[in-house]
Amino acid sequence: MAPNIGVNLRVTGHCNQGDRRYMEDVFSVAYQQTEDEKDLEYAFFGIFDGHGGREAAQFAKDNLMDFVVSQKNFWSDDDELVLKAIREGFIATHQAMWKELEHWPKTSAGLPSTSGSTASIAFIRRGKIYTGHVGDSAIVLGYQKPGDDPRHWHARPLTRDHKPESVDECERIQQCGGKVINKSGVPRVVWNRPRIGHQGPIRRSTEIDEIPFLAVARSLGDLWSFNSSNNEYVVSPEPDLDVLTVDVTQHRCLVLGTDGFWNMVSPQQSVSNVAHAELFNEECLINHTNTGEERQWINPSKRLVDLALSKWKMKCLRADNTSVVTVMLDPPGPPKVQVVKKRLRQSSESEQSSAAKRPADEAATTAVQLAERAKAAARFRPAFFRSGGAEPRVPGASPLRDYKVFNPVGALKPALVGRRSCPQPMTAPPPPPPPPRVPPPAATAPLPLLAAMSASLPAPPPERRDVQINEVTSSSCARRAPPPAGEDSDTENRAAPGRPVRRRSAPPAGAASVPARAPAPLAAVRRSPSAELLQKVRRKTDELSQHVRQLRSSFSTPPRTRRSALRSHNGDAPPPPPTAVSRKRRSSETARPERPAKKPVTRSRIRLGK
Repeated sequence: MAPNIGVNLRVTGHCNQGDRRYMEDVFSVAYQQTEDEKDLEYAFFGIFDGHGGREAAQFAKDNLMDFVVSQKNFWSDDDELVLKAIREGFIATHQAMWKELEHWPKTSAGLPSTSGSTASIAFIRRGKIYTGHVGDSAIVLGYQKPGDDPRHWHARPLTRDHKPESVDECERIQQCGGKVINKSGVPRVVWNRPRIGHQGPIRRSTEIDEIPFLAVARSLGDLWSFNSSNNEYVVSPEPDLDVLTVDVTQHRCLVLGTDGFWNMVSPQQSVSNVAHAELFNEECLINHTNTGEERQWINPSKRLVDLALSKWKMKCLRADNTSVVTVMLDPPGPPKVQVVKKRLRQSSESEQSSAAKRPADEAATTAVQLAERAKAAARFRPAFFRSGGAEPRVPGASPLRDYKVFNPVGALKPALVGRRSCPQPMTAPPPPPPPPRVPPPAATAPLPLLAAMSASLPAPPPERRDVQINEVTSSSCARRAPPPAGEDSDTENRAAPGRPVRRRSAPPAGAASVPARAPAPLAAVRRSPSAELLQKVRRKTDELSQHVRQLRSSFSTPPRTRRSALRSHNGDAPPPPPTAVSRKRRSSETARPERPAKKPVTRSRIRLGK
């Protein structure tokens, strides 16, 4: 962009309260323009995680940058002096909180406020990143290695957490006269709190309670940790300082987050999500430029906060305050939007120019290919056609027609056949003639042998169509005498119940009379096993149906009549019909004798004496 800042910046931020009762996270983004307002002198990014109240975090957000910029060394070209100015700004902010302590709300026990805050800040100036950090917030740099996939970014932490479990921090706390006690699995700095009910100044004789209080070793605020005996703070405001030169060819982003974010998301995961969001936003810009399609761009900071909250929920934990600030580092020059649009314009122009040159290139390529094909065909052309026109061509004859490869079975014209230089044509032998069709033999009279064999065969058995099926299956046919000769037989017109009657139609007038075969004797039919089986089945069916009717009639009668009907039934004769007995009569007949009336019980009153 300009020599003062040396990089283009795109910044987003997002915060969420989570499941906590109060929101104590804040972040700050600021910059200072040059006098001509065409450039930036510096850009400031800070994130603060408060505890014990929001007051210390809000105070650091409003005053820390001003305390740093007001230092004379901050405007120096020497990096060490700039880092010294940042340190002095941290100490000045911490000391200024003593004046604000009386305005901050007191604790429930009436003691002064215990508010404090972490602070992770970054100044970008003259193409360099200056960082200052206290607490457990963090700053991570996303960079890309040369030759790697542009979608794959790497993470590099620029800060380290100040925790009481750290060996260096634990030793420093003990040297300052403090203690670290483990409470619920978390090491905490001890607060030497006066006994509840104490009033007045704190003296050596004041009773003190040791309270495991803070899980951070350094912060701004936490004035309760001041040790007056050695004039030091157990929870120190001394920041970690560092400087980094920006490489626009590799460095891609900065991610600033509070512990509510870094406890759930690793640095590599955060940088990978920012890279994915950046590629998606570029695609949205390209689609909007080409097709005019409107798509919702992704806020990388909000994407990271949502990712952390989803992980808090997956682990069934109460989500902490979560805040993220994302700074995209672009090469100096025009903004990223203009760069992408210019790239699209150049690609479209190159495509149009290539499309315009394509027909000429195709024509030249086609001409070269045709020439190569002509040369290849000339090599295989016979000597007669490669003689340079020594002998005249036959009109209408193809140059390659006399070549056996191209005309293996075709016959040449007579003018070409008689020449010596022309090879003899190869003709295929004529196909063999088809075999003659033999007409089918005419129908002839049967041979004498077949006639003799057919005469020697026995005659087929007579058909039994005169005997109806109802004569076999009916049980009454056995006791009924056959009809006398000369009368119309009733068996042809009689059929079983529910079955159609089979009648024999009389022969038409003038037709030759065919003698009817005599019916088989009925006794022979009855003696067949199938007839006897059918009779048994019919008999059993009748008995079962009769028994079912008896059961139905018995169940339709009253209970007492039903029992008598079932007892009187002997199996051969049907049971007597049920008698209708009214409910009133039956109840009167079967009424029980009335019981004698009970004597009324008289209760005597008993008077009690006073």
